[in-house]
Amino acid sequence: MSGLAGFFLSGCALISGSAVVDLYDISAPELHDVVRGSTRAQILVAVPNAMQALDTNRIAVRTGTATLGYIAGAQWADDLPKLLQAKLVQTFEQSGRVAAVGVPGEGLSINYSIRLNIRYFGLDTDGARRAVVEFSARIVNESNGRVVASRSFDHSVVAGTGTAGAVSALDSAFAQTAQDLAQWMVSKI
Repeated sequence: MSGLAGFFLSGCALISGSAVVDLYDISAPELHDVVRGSTRAQILVAVPNAMQALDTNRIAVRTGTATLGYIAGAQWADDLPKLLQAKLVQTFEQSGRVAAVGVPGEGLSINYSIRLNIRYFGLDTDGARRAVVEFSARIVNESNGRVVASRSFDHSVVAGTGTAGAVSALDSAFAQTAQDLAQWMVSKI
């Protein structure tokens, strides 16, 4: 893993008004030596589903059980579902544990698809300041449409101060979750 997610582009002026917004990225963890086993299957990673509040490029902050906001002056480099899809494809590629992996329209002969529902991906400030990544996953056999396996994944990491501390913690929580997902996927297909 490359460590700190860091700045993707810092200080970019966005067209929508004159507000300056910092763009952040998450890293795709390198799991080649971590994931055990392999598969000859070709895997499709579908765009994850998310509730409307998370289907955005804004970085979520949960300040209470029913209160959701966003970090001011900061956003993801892409809408969160697309960003996670791209990073999971990259993670699976880097693992060297699957025959091929891609997204719809890339011409793979798909054996299985991975379908995620993002439950939460953001900062939680109700109590200790933590980065939280929560999603459910299903492996679908594309030849018959049956669900092979399903499971929930979640990790949280204590977040440092400021936006950079929050993004770094989210990067770490995502890396742990992606590792668990990759190992589970390889073990099920």
